[in-house]
Amino acid sequence: MLFFFHLFAGIVFGLLLGDLLHDRRWILPCIIGSVLPDLIDKSLGYLIFSDIFGSGRIFLHSIVIVSILLLFGYLVWKYWGHPEVLAAAFGILFHQVLDMM
Repeated sequence: MLFFFHLFAGIVFGLLLGDLLHDRRWILPCIIGSVLPDLIDKSLGYLIFSDIFGSGRIFLHSIVIVSILLLFGYLVWKYWGHPEVLAAAFGILFHQVLDMM
């Protein structure tokens, strides 16, 4: 999937979450989370692990990592009131849905 499509989808999803929850703090982490898997996995996959994996889907394209981030983000949001980790996890999850994982 193209980088700018993930960026645009993260903007739309972040604005939707921010509007539904009446909190603008959800927007930027959701945008960052929607492009973060490609930024990390493609750079690691092509530069460091090119002869082992041969693709750009290594760590953040995994449902296990997203599940851990969602759980951790929920706990941080519930107990400390900071939605940034949960919003980034939603962005990563939305990225995976767009990639049809």
